[in-house]
Amino acid sequence: MVKVLAIGHPQTGIKWEHIYPYVGEQARHVWEQYETDQVREFYLRADHQPGVVLVLECGDVTEAERLVAAIPISEADLLDFEVIPLR
Repeated sequence: MVKVLAIGHPQTGIKWEHIYPYVGEQARHVWEQYETDQVREFYLRADHQPGVVLVLECGDVTEAERLVAAIPISEADLLDFEVIPLR
């Protein structure tokens, strides 16, 4: 297993009002991943900017990339994720 930091950055021009309609679905999706131990930690930015930080535990980086690509806000093309393997 590898730990991965996934940082979601809003695409150019995306603000909270674009993301807000997805918050409930996003929370349910991330919670389901948390219950399966793939998402170990999850955070929202404290500076009131749209974005999310996830700490994942996956078999490899490719699995982590697939996991963040399936997140509703990512599927809606609102956030891009930077996926960083950790040691």
